[in-house]
Parts: sequence; structure tokens; C-alpha cells
Amino acid sequence: MRHPPLLATMVAAAAAFAQPASAQAPGNASPAAAQMIGLFTQTCVQFAGRPEALRDFLGKRGVPELNEAGKAIFLRERKGVGFDASNKVTRLALVSEDNGTCTAFMGEGSNADIVPQLHSFFKGLSVQATQVSDEQKPEGRSVVDRLTIGDRAYRLVISTNNQPAAPIQAAATLSPAAP
Repeated sequence: MRHPPLLATMVAAAAAFAQPASAQAPGNASPAAAQMIGLFTQTCVQFAGRPEALRDFLGKRGVPELNEAGKAIFLRERKGVGFDASNKVTRLALVSEDNGTCTAFMGEGSNADIVPQLHSFFKGLSVQATQVSDEQKPEGRSVVDRLTIGDRAYRLVISTNNQPAAPIQAAATLSPAAP
């Protein structure tokens, strides 16, 4: 069963994250991170487990599908649709897999505040979240959480890259949790 008031709150909160953040306001995401968080929450979270609705949402907003080179990088062998959501602030890609998994990628910009900002976003919505792991390595960080949105369980993986020249600086993936 879907919970429309929860979704409406999520959409409103996501819209706030999508606005460029003030660099002087403590606790705010960098502009690039705010764009990625906004994309992730307005698509992957809002349409969790509903890939056709997510694709329709992006199509109606004129977000183009990835070109062949982008598909080779982001989709690889997975079945689904990839979108190029890049803007003036940063390069962004979104992959909507047929199995309900959704990933937002950020190509450039500061990623240091993505993990705490996404955790803050979910906490503000009273979404039940349990951290499963937080692994820090020289090349980057990977955090895995288990979330309950409405009456469905999901796995959230947030990955950031510590290599400034890497083509992907951050990714957030929401997928239906195994029963």
C-alpha cells in the first residue's frame, strides 16, 4: 500500500534539496551534491520500485536518454533505461533498471557531504533506516542502509570516490530489498 502523504512530503523535501545550496550555510550540500541528491530523491525515492512511472516522469520533463557511449558506461549489461540529467552545475546520469533498482551518478563536484545529507533527508521524513555497513577505503567510501518506505523494504548504497580526477565522484542506488 502506498502512503500518499509520505510521498508528498518526500517530493517537497526533494525539491528543496534540488535548489543550489548556499556555500556559507553550515550543513548544506555543495551545489553539485545538492543536484545529485535532488535528482535521486525526486526520481529513485519518489518512484521507488516503479521504473515505468520514473521513466514517464523524466520523459515528460524532457530529460534525454543516454547516448550509446553513456549506455555502455552506466547500463553495461543491465536491463533498463539510462538518462543524461547533466546541468550547468554538474554532470549527472540516472539509471532506471527494469527490476526496480535506480541509481543516480554525479560526475564532478564535491561529494564529501552526500552521505550525511542523504541520511538527513531520510531522517527528516521519519523513514525507518538502519545502517548495515560503512566502509572507508583510500579510494572511497561505501555506506549501505536498509530502508522502509511505506510498507516496502529497500537497500540504499551510497558510494563516494576519493580520487578527484575519477569520472564518477558519487553514486546512490536504491533497490528493492531481498525478502
